[in-house]
Amino acid sequence: MVSYLIPQFKDLVTKYKPSVIFSDGDWDYTEEQLHSREMISWYYNTVGPEAIVNDRWGVGKEHGFRTPEYSGGIVDLSRPWAECRGVGRSFGVNRNEKLENFISSQELIRHFAQLVAAGGGMTLNVGPNADGTIPFIQQERLLDLGAWLKVNGEAIYGSRPWTVRQYEQTPFVLQRTDSLLNFNWVRNAPQKELSVDSFSAVWKFTIQAPTTDEYTFVLMADDKATLYSVAASEGCSKRLQSASQRVALCTSTKDSARYTLRLEAGQRYEFEIEYEETDLEAVAKLLWQTKTMPLCPVEAEGGFHATYTCKKSTMCYTTKNSNLYAIVTEWPRRSEEGISITYPSAPKKDMKVSLLGCDKPVSWEYKNGCIVINLDNVEYNDLAKTPGAWTFKVEGLLK
Repeated sequence: MVSYLIPQFKDLVTKYKPSVIFSDGDWDYTEEQLHSREMISWYYNTVGPEAIVNDRWGVGKEHGFRTPEYSGGIVDLSRPWAECRGVGRSFGVNRNEKLENFISSQELIRHFAQLVAAGGGMTLNVGPNADGTIPFIQQERLLDLGAWLKVNGEAIYGSRPWTVRQYEQTPFVLQRTDSLLNFNWVRNAPQKELSVDSFSAVWKFTIQAPTTDEYTFVLMADDKATLYSVAASEGCSKRLQSASQRVALCTSTKDSARYTLRLEAGQRYEFEIEYEETDLEAVAKLLWQTKTMPLCPVEAEGGFHATYTCKKSTMCYTTKNSNLYAIVTEWPRRSEEGISITYPSAPKKDMKVSLLGCDKPVSWEYKNGCIVINLDNVEYNDLAKTPGAWTFKVEGLLK
């Protein structure tokens, strides 16, 4: 560190005086090994008040702004943060990357709006080819986000989150079958429709022991998972047969948990796993072993039948000066539904509401504790300029 890292760091800062230092690759080192405090202090003194660092300067230490990767449900109004992610799942060009791994322009715009509404920002990575050119699919995403910002940037640049609410959400449920319970979704959700953070899952599965033996189940999870036994078929072991309801066997919270059961060959046993994911990483594994069988994934009959549940954002809020901006990520199916913003008191009657990028006037009314924006005057062609999300400006509401 002393002979290699620090001289290069000082050379970089001395030559270019960057206003931001984004450190990475710190997970194998401590703050003391990296000499982080000394380097950061020297950097601040050299560059001056505009100098900023991120939070990756040694395991267990955080110095600057937060930099979660591929996040979704984070809300932090007390500390600066910016999600970092690639247009795909890689931070460099990856010729083997699947098309479905790339975030669509609509998904990118909606996700970006939610991050800003939640008090954060986005550091978007592109992976150039060997000749320095940016692949066309990544160019398209950048251009589409730029086109959206050209119309809706008023709600983004210089804005702040609305401290009352950051966004509106609706429940979303997804049914699917997983072949094994062995995943690590650090950079993506199990399916695009799900949020990366703040989702839950219930896996139901049936197993048949290959031999009669004492089986040790190993459950690993981040953030929390619980393994349950369910009332089983006739002929199962007495330990399980005595349970008329499901019984919690073990719970894993950011660590592994173990539970040993005697299972009899030829018998079928029903289990459930409840999983809760809150922040940044999604990890879950179910393994088992015996004295003669090595630790390996559990194979379930017909797979692990999962019910995933999350909340999907439909409207994000930002503020600037006395204006409230409502960024709609899902347009109502019927115009008569309107756009509703919960607000405790009736605004002034002369308050103006407008749709950014649309010249047509927008009317509103206050009823049942909500500002209801009428959409009867807005047609599909009026929305073509800003696909993916649309911003309503409520002027002077927060005076």
